[in-house]
Amino acid sequence: QALSGMMSITGEKGGQPLKHGIALADYFGGFNVFASVLTALHYQRRTGKGQYIDVSLLQGMIHLNSTIDRLNDGVLCKPNGNHHSGLCPFGCFNTDKGESVIICAPSAKAWEAVAKAMNRPDYLTDPEYNTIGARTKNMVKVIAEIEAWLSSFPSLKEACARMDECHMAYCLVNNDQQVVDDPQVKHMGYIVQAPTPDDIKQPTYQTRGCNAFFSDVPGEIHKAATLGQHNHEVLGGLGYSDEEIDQMMKEFKEEMKK
Repeated sequence: QALSGMMSITGEKGGQPLKHGIALADYFGGFNVFASVLTALHYQRRTGKGQYIDVSLLQGMIHLNSTIDRLNDGVLCKPNGNHHSGLCPFGCFNTDKGESVIICAPSAKAWEAVAKAMNRPDYLTDPEYNTIGARTKNMVKVIAEIEAWLSSFPSLKEACARMDECHMAYCLVNNDQQVVDDPQVKHMGYIVQAPTPDDIKQPTYQTRGCNAFFSDVPGEIHKAATLGQHNHEVLGGLGYSDEEIDQMMKEFKEEMKK
């Protein structure tokens, strides 16, 4: 994240560089390897040629860092907090009660919904608000006014009801437990109970499900093998005898005790 420039554009406006909350490079690197292997297999089936695949974590993070393209315009992007640097309103808005909500209004129609919800018809004619460019230029003011409006409700629940009524584009900022409890997440099977390996007493554990679904072959989280469970199948396929495999396993266990 640091070498790719990602941290230099993440964080509060005017603040210090900030890393993402998860190991983003590791996860994205895994997806890149997966996609590369499938692509190479497809190529091999068409041409009969195999090839060496080179995937790095840094390469993946640079690919994700779209702000590098802004250098073509002479712009060196910097952190802009929880708001889009070129669209407004488009970001995370906070209330004085410690609640947060994402609000996005990049189009004229979406902005009309904001104006209706806030009872501010002047937003549609005032030159400081009536275009996306004007709102971006006056971002600090727009953010402050929307947050003041949100804070005028007893809670975010009532504010969301008003936004629903006016068809505003928004979403809540969930914590992990709220994600797991979300009815749509449950319905879609995004969180599953997966089987544990045979050497673990607990039969299942809660985890993330497959990241895509297929009509003919739905994905499934399978039980992981215990350490060394398939040694005979794998090493035997490489030409090792059962005696040789048993000896290697014995030596490994002795080494692990040290």
